[in-house]
Amino acid sequence: MSEEANPILAARLARRRPTLLNRARDAWEIALDAAFRRLPMDLGPSLARRFTLAELRLARPWVLEGARRNLARLRPDLPEAEREAMASRFIVHLASLVGEIASVERQFPAGRVEMQGHEAGVAAHKAGPLLGLSLHTGNWELLGAALRELGVPLSSFYEEAESPGATRVLRGLRGRLGVRLLEPTLAGVRQGLRELREGRVVAVFGDEARAGRLMAPFFGRPPHTRGNLAVAARLARATDAVIVVNQVLRLPGNRFRVVFHPPRRLPPRAETGEAALLADVTLLNEWIEPAILPHLDQWYFLDDALD
Repeated sequence: MSEEANPILAARLARRRPTLLNRARDAWEIALDAAFRRLPMDLGPSLARRFTLAELRLARPWVLEGARRNLARLRPDLPEAEREAMASRFIVHLASLVGEIASVERQFPAGRVEMQGHEAGVAAHKAGPLLGLSLHTGNWELLGAALRELGVPLSSFYEEAESPGATRVLRGLRGRLGVRLLEPTLAGVRQGLRELREGRVVAVFGDEARAGRLMAPFFGRPPHTRGNLAVAARLARATDAVIVVNQVLRLPGNRFRVVFHPPRRLPPRAETGEAALLADVTLLNEWIEPAILPHLDQWYFLDDALD
């Protein structure tokens, strides 16, 4: 898919170009984050939501169009009016994420986050290596805050954000939460193996998009071993790690729920090599799809291309 035919990729490439305007926007993003962290915790998100929502509707119409297209494909069982309401909630959710980054550290002290299933996850972590298969629902940055609350050391693979300014803001937040960042490279995977064996939880995001195209979940498309699900499977096999699918859900009243699904292990395989890896990836996909489908209106990749 060319840059011209892929507005998501085109927008991201344009934002990363080292122009004077982009540098000014980076500085503005960093300054806003610093200011929002000093404002009442709901004020910054409210202001950012209004401006970002206007930008999404006026300057990035393809976001809403992509959400509508994918909802029609993924939820054909729903009436069109309900899908339209979900698409509208989705762009409000995206707009909300922008301002919420500055308030992540204050959510637990304010009593706005509840946790579900964490007891089993902590017990599994104490018993041996634990791999977190994380999802981009709700505000997933709260996972780092949740594990800090639980006293569990976390390392996580990361991708660069759309802009250098946003990347700096996110790296700063994760550092303050005690999250050790792993590069999405072979060296990063090796480091992840060492940290699993040393007793840190390692998080891999199972859902992902590259260049505006959805890599996982598969949603009926042929499985492949080119993405994060394969990385997660390799790490789990190499360390005999228990896998916990985890996600954050947005609740009414500016509240959140961090959900740790029951710990599971990959089963023994009769296959070997690529066939075994593909079978593992297919199984991991079966674990994450049901966790995402009920919450498509707060799933970050709803607008990315499925084809």
